[in-house]
Amino acid sequence: MKIPSLRFHGINTGFPIALISLLVAVAPPLGAAEPELKMFQRQLNAQSGMTLIPWYKGNKGYTVHFKGVVDNPANPGKKLYKLDISFNQATRVYWGIPVNLPVEGNLKTKTTYAIMNEKGGKGKCGIGFGLEPCPNFRDNYIYTHIRTEEKTALSSEKWETVEMNDIRKYCVETAAPTVARKYLADAAPENISFRLQSITFFLSGTTGTRMTLLVDELNLEGATFDDSETKDLVARRWQPAGEKLKRRINALKQRLENAIHALENESLETREANAVRNQALEKAGQIDQTLKNLAKRASVEQVEEKELSREIRAVEAIRLKEIDHFLSNTKEHFYLPFVVDPLNGQKILPTDLSIVGKIGLDLHLTASPGEYEPASFVIRALADLKGLTVSTSDLVCKESGGKISGTHVDIRTVKCWYQAGTAWVSINQQRDKKVLVPELLLKDDSLVAVDAIKQENYLKLTFPDWVEYRWISDPKEKTEPGPYRIWTASEFPVQDAPNLQPLDLPAGTNKQFWITLQAPADAKPGDYEGTITLSQKDSPIGTFKLNVKILPFKLADPCYTSSVYYRGILSHKHPGGTISSEDKSATQLLEEFKNLAAHGITNPLCYQPFKDKELLDQYFEIRKKAGINATELYYCYGIDIEDTDIPRLKQQVTSVREYLGKNDIRDVYFYGADEAMGDRLKAQRTRWNAVHEAGGKIIASGIVRENFEKMGDIQDLLVCENAPDKAEAARWHRNHHKIWCYGYPQAGVENPAVYRHNYGLLLWQKDYDGAATFAYHISFGNIWNDFDYNHREENFTYPTINGVIDTMAWEGYREGVDDVRYLTTLLREIETAKANGSAKQKNAAANAEKYLLKLKGTNLEEENLDEIRAEMVKLILSLKKSDTY
Repeated sequence: MKIPSLRFHGINTGFPIALISLLVAVAPPLGAAEPELKMFQRQLNAQSGMTLIPWYKGNKGYTVHFKGVVDNPANPGKKLYKLDISFNQATRVYWGIPVNLPVEGNLKTKTTYAIMNEKGGKGKCGIGFGLEPCPNFRDNYIYTHIRTEEKTALSSEKWETVEMNDIRKYCVETAAPTVARKYLADAAPENISFRLQSITFFLSGTTGTRMTLLVDELNLEGATFDDSETKDLVARRWQPAGEKLKRRINALKQRLENAIHALENESLETREANAVRNQALEKAGQIDQTLKNLAKRASVEQVEEKELSREIRAVEAIRLKEIDHFLSNTKEHFYLPFVVDPLNGQKILPTDLSIVGKIGLDLHLTASPGEYEPASFVIRALADLKGLTVSTSDLVCKESGGKISGTHVDIRTVKCWYQAGTAWVSINQQRDKKVLVPELLLKDDSLVAVDAIKQENYLKLTFPDWVEYRWISDPKEKTEPGPYRIWTASEFPVQDAPNLQPLDLPAGTNKQFWITLQAPADAKPGDYEGTITLSQKDSPIGTFKLNVKILPFKLADPCYTSSVYYRGILSHKHPGGTISSEDKSATQLLEEFKNLAAHGITNPLCYQPFKDKELLDQYFEIRKKAGINATELYYCYGIDIEDTDIPRLKQQVTSVREYLGKNDIRDVYFYGADEAMGDRLKAQRTRWNAVHEAGGKIIASGIVRENFEKMGDIQDLLVCENAPDKAEAARWHRNHHKIWCYGYPQAGVENPAVYRHNYGLLLWQKDYDGAATFAYHISFGNIWNDFDYNHREENFTYPTINGVIDTMAWEGYREGVDDVRYLTTLLREIETAKANGSAKQKNAAANAEKYLLKLKGTNLEEENLDEIRAEMVKLILSLKKSDTY
C-alpha cells in the first residue's frame, strides 16, 4: 500500500483534549450569562497520543489483532495509528478518536485515514455527538454519519479525507430537529445542546473479513466555549423542555393515581375479579417506579412516553365490575370472554389478568363491500381446555334474508413469542434481553413452540417424511453468505395450516383470536348476524355473536400512493423459492402480491432485474394477476445508477422505458443511491440529469432538508425518513415534486396501533403523497430469527414455502390505509355534492368540509381513530341523500 508523505506536529493532547493554542475571545458575551467564544486549533496524530476506543461493540463477534502505533513506511520516523480486526460473524463496530468538545461557535474537522480489506468489509468515517444535559439518553450519545461513502475495495491505495466545515450549523439545522422530532418528547431544537464526542469509524464485515484501519491525523479548529463555562448555558437551553417533561410526567402520575384509587375501591365478590385487581395494582406499581426513574433522568424518548401512556390506559380500562358480574351470574363457565379492540396497542400475553376489553359475547364490525375489517376476542381458560376449536356460521341479513358465507370470516390465533429487548417499541437490537410479545397470526398455533422458562422459540418444519422443530432464537446463528441467510424451500419447509387447527389452553391462561371479515364486493347493505362457536373435542362450550353492518357504498382507492419496499424476485438460481426476502417461486410471488394488494399496497417497489426479460415478463404477469396494475413503476436497480458513462446510462433508461411500456407502465422512477448524504448525494447530479434526458424520473430515500437543499430541483420523489414534516412537504410541492414517508418506523415494531396512526391519516394531515416503509420482509440473517443480526428483523410478514404469515402490525398498516380510503371517499362525495348536489347535499358538503378542516389540525395521538372513521361514514351517508339504509 502506497502511503504518501504527510505533516505531523507532535502535539500531546490527552483526553479530554486540552486547548493547545492561546485562547482568544472572538465575540462579545451573548448576554449577561453568556460565555465568550474563543479561537483554538488542535491536532491529533499517533505521535501526540492519539488513541481509538470502541464506542459500540456490536454483538462482539470480532477479534482485535492489533491496536496501537506503527511506523509510517512512507515517512521514516513518523507514526500512524493502526487498528487490525477480523469478524467472526457478520457484525458492525464503531471505533472513535475521543474529542469531548462543546459544539458552539464555528468548529471544523478534518480527518485523514485509509482502510484495507481482505474481503467484504466496509468502512466509513463520521462524527459522534453527545447530548447535553440529557442524562441516560441512549447512553447520552448520538451517532451521525457526516460522509457515508463506503470503502469496499480489496486494498485502498489512497488516503481518504473527511471534512466538516461548520459542525454547529449541522447540529442546529439537522441534528437538533431530528433528535427533537424523533426522540425527545418534550424538546424543541433550540433546547438541545451537543458535544462533539468523537471522530468515529463505522466498520462492518461478514464472517472471515479482516480489516485494517490506518489513521494519520485529526485536525480541529474554529471557535467554541471553554468547557467549564458551558454548564449554565446548556442548562438554560434545556429548562423549557425539562419543565414540559415535569408537567407531562405529573399528568401521567395523576392518571395512574386515579386508576389505582378506582381499583382499590371496587367492591368485588369473586376470586377471579380480585386476582385481576391484584395484578393490575402490581402493574401500576411498576409503572409508578418507571415514572420516578424518568423524573430523575430528566429526559424521555417519545416511544417511552407513548408506551407508558398505553400501559396506564390499560390500567384505567380494566372493568372489574363486569368481570365480577359475569362470573357471579354464569352457572357454568369454561372461560372468561373479552371483546377487545385489536388495534388499541395493548399487549395481551398468556398470563395477563388485566386485559383492556369488554366482558361479553357480542362482536361488532362495520365494513364497506370489498373491505377487510378486523375484530378480536380473548378467552381466559378457567379450566383446562383440550382440543379447542373455533368455527363460524354464515351471516344472515335481518332485513333482506341475504347471506354472507362463513368462509368470508377468517379466524387465526395470535401467537406470542420472544423477540429482542426493544420489541413492541423499536427495531434497535438488544439481544441480551428477551421480551414476550404478541405478533404472529396463525392457523396452526403449534407452528411456533415457545419455551417460557428458557425464553426460546422453535419453528415447526414439515419435511416429506418427518416433522422437526428448529431453534430460531440463536444469537450466534450463521448468516452467510453476506448479510442474508438464504434457505431453500426444501431446506426450511415452514408452512402454516390451511384451516384453523385445534389447540390446548391450560387453565389460567389467555388466548387471543383475530377475526378478519372480507366483505364480498357484491354484498348488499344491511345488518348481518352470525355466530362464532367454541368447542372442546367437538362439543360446543360457548358462542360469540358476530354482528356486521355492511355500508351502502364502496371505498375509493387512497388519495396517496400506498407502497412498501418489496424485495421478492423470480430467479433461475432458486426456481423453487427460498425462505427469505429474496428469490421467490412463482407460487410464493403470487401469494405475496395477493397479500400486498389485500393490505392496500397499490404499487410496491420493484426489485426484479431488467436483464432477464423472460423472468421480468413473468414477474409482471403475476403482479397483474394479483391485482396490482399501477401505471407508474418505482424501480430499484433497474439500471446501474452509479454508471458514469452517460451515453450508456441514457441507453439503459431508454431500453427500460420502452420495454416496460408493453406492460402499461407509463412512468418509470429509477432509484438513486439509498440514503445518500453530503458529497455522495450531490455526486449523482449528472447521472440524474441523464435519467431525465432519457425520459425517466428519480426516486431516492433521504432526510428532511438534506435532499431538498442539494437535489430538490431534480429529484422527482423523496422517500423521507422519520416523522412526516408539513414544511418539508411544502418545499417539494413548490417544485412540483412528491414526498413519501418511510422509517416512521420501519417494519418490525409489533404494535399495530403505531402503523395505523403513522401511515394513515397523519400523512394526509402533513400533505404527504404516499408511504413506502422498509420492508414487507427482509432477511437480516435467518428471517425467522430476531437475534442473529445487528438489528432486529424488519418484517411485516414472515415467508413460508407457499405464502406468508401475517402479523398484527401488518393488519394495523392496512387499517391506516383504509382510514385514508374512507377519507378519500368522503372528499370525492364532497366534490360531487358541491358540483351537482341538491341544496341539502351542498349544505352537508359544507359541514363535511368544516369537519375535515378541524380534523386537519387535530392531534391524532389524542383521538380515537375508530370514532373518526365512524364520523366520516356519517358524513358520506349524509352526502348520499340519506343517513339510513
